[in-house]
Amino acid sequence: MVKSQLKPACSGRNINAVKQDPMNAHTSKQDILFIFLLTLGGIFSVFQPFQVSAQEVNVGNGASLVNSGKMVVVSSAGIVNNGTIINNATGSINLGGNWLNDGNFDGKAGSAVIFNGNSIQTLGGNNYTIFSNLTLNNSNGFLMSNSIGVNGILAFQGGLLTTGNFLVTIGLAGSITGADSASYVNGKLAITYAAPATKMFPIGKGGNYHPLTLQYTGITGTSVATAEQFETPLTGTLPSGFTLLSTDRSWTITQTGGSNLQYFLTLDPRGYAPTNSVMMLKQDADTIAAFGTNSPYYTNTEALTSFSQFGLGQGQGYDMMGSFRYPNSAHTPLDSTGVIFKQNNIPLDSIRTGQAGSYVFSNKMNGTYTISATTSKPWSGVNATDALKVQRHFTGIETLTEPVRLQAADVDNNNVINDIDEIKIKRRFVGLINYFEHGDWTFAKPTGGDTVIINGSHVNQNFYGLCVGDVTESNIPGTGSTGAGFLALDQNEIIKAAPGEVIEIPVKVSSEVTIGAISLVAAYPNNLMQVNEIKIQQGTPYYNAGNDGLRMAWSETSPLSLGKDQTMITLVVKISEQFSKNDQIRLVLGKESEITNSEGIAFDTLILTSPTVVYKYGDGVEDNMPATKFEVYPVPNNGEFNAAITSADQKTFSIRIYNQLGQVICEVKDIIVKGKKVLPLEQGNLPNGIYTVVLRNEAGSETRKIVIKH
Repeated sequence: MVKSQLKPACSGRNINAVKQDPMNAHTSKQDILFIFLLTLGGIFSVFQPFQVSAQEVNVGNGASLVNSGKMVVVSSAGIVNNGTIINNATGSINLGGNWLNDGNFDGKAGSAVIFNGNSIQTLGGNNYTIFSNLTLNNSNGFLMSNSIGVNGILAFQGGLLTTGNFLVTIGLAGSITGADSASYVNGKLAITYAAPATKMFPIGKGGNYHPLTLQYTGITGTSVATAEQFETPLTGTLPSGFTLLSTDRSWTITQTGGSNLQYFLTLDPRGYAPTNSVMMLKQDADTIAAFGTNSPYYTNTEALTSFSQFGLGQGQGYDMMGSFRYPNSAHTPLDSTGVIFKQNNIPLDSIRTGQAGSYVFSNKMNGTYTISATTSKPWSGVNATDALKVQRHFTGIETLTEPVRLQAADVDNNNVINDIDEIKIKRRFVGLINYFEHGDWTFAKPTGGDTVIINGSHVNQNFYGLCVGDVTESNIPGTGSTGAGFLALDQNEIIKAAPGEVIEIPVKVSSEVTIGAISLVAAYPNNLMQVNEIKIQQGTPYYNAGNDGLRMAWSETSPLSLGKDQTMITLVVKISEQFSKNDQIRLVLGKESEITNSEGIAFDTLILTSPTVVYKYGDGVEDNMPATKFEVYPVPNNGEFNAAITSADQKTFSIRIYNQLGQVICEVKDIIVKGKKVLPLEQGNLPNGIYTVVLRNEAGSETRKIVIKH
């Protein structure tokens, strides 16, 4: 029944379908009703556009409003629900006033409620409201008098949503659009995750918009993460040497439901001008811990596992410096070499060496890092004499001891120097092959490895660079290219494939970029892989893949925008029937490769990543030895660690441990395993460093790395 407690303020078109049936009234075509107070009793159904001008629309206790069309409640009119409102998938409610839900509201998937008043609107009531799609378009803003949920799209078109003591929760399939410095959640916002994902929290406080982005990289179960930004700083005890950068803001994050969490957090840096390295600060109780960040986005470089209060700080930085030289008799400087500064395999900074081969990374915080390098200088200096030196090494006649020479001798990059390396050096010298799996150049500290540690002082660390295969160190490299930019390609993942299988090999970018043109030259073992197709998000790539490797060109006036770790191109390839357990497939970038921005300017530094393809057994067991699992833990350790061997059938194994010079420092023979066996290995007398643990049997071998740190 439709009741008018006051007479109409003016006469509009009558509601033709409002009958005298007290239990069921409905509209079947567009109607306009001008009423001071509209009270609904019984069942009122809306199928077509229906416009009401009233001070209030009241759905009485026991009454139902079923909306399948467009219901427009104009002016400052609000809805008070003491009964039941059903907003069907095709229904939308446009509201100029307040929303007070004291009854039941069922917003079907796809339905919408739109707030577009001219004065502050209230969302609340005594009962919790879950909207499907909710649009907020009122520059005067919105106040919440109870918590709400949104399972579809929360669309900001104007105005702040002030939560007060309440909470906005975005459901698992929900999202937020349109938020900016004039339209955001002024208070607490919760977002639901059930798998690794990146979601932005458009939050702020006190008229200041300071959003954050939360990326789960590991999660078990469903996590509801709640974030709130405050206009006050952290109050705990700062680590020694640090000052607070975020003196006017902090963020509090909590979560419920999830476990085994790993995440990365990006905090809003606007308004800050740091003078030293920026660190993410995490306060638990009264203690503040500092974590390294990527600049300029201020994202932690090490995955975190628990939530608390967060801010930004800066500390006393130190310089990491040194030079890159060729280990020939003249120690030729390696100028124009791209040097990459990393932590946890994440690039933090990069630079090119100067004319003297020198490099400097300034204002770096205490921590353990790695340094890698790339160069456009040509591969040279390798001939049959180097093959002979490799042969003499693996037969025990002459031992190669210098770490960088050992790396250069391992041309197939499998951590073993043998006759295969010798043969490949000769085959490349005479032109039967045109690349090494190890690439053209290798780099290492004079003592081996690429790890550098900053601990309260400046660090001077030199590196050697050597052409792969040039174990005689005979090359005298010329002046390097001083072009506008350089590319590096890291093989940071593994893809396992079987002979004859068609797989996809992604090439990703390691930072956020906007690309206008791609010129890619890459070598790969064409006897092991055939390129069938190259895919890219937009436009058409032109490419040629054959005996000379891969050459690809792409350009568009509408640039390709990619986020960190997103795929730039995907190679669809077929693995050759010749592919075996001793083979590996890697892409090796050629010096002609170049990637530019939308203006055709080459990036100063751009790091690409692509996986290494290794053999997958047909029975589904993907390790190097069928039906065998090999684990070494913990990593790192103090010299005491375990080797766990699992074998379905009884087999006999041996274990060898090698130092960075390739010398055997420990060997355990005749290990009989059926099921699982754990061997404690005590090597506490070994110095700090990286060691290789090799498990062998008649079927093959597996290799693991350990780090000993006392």
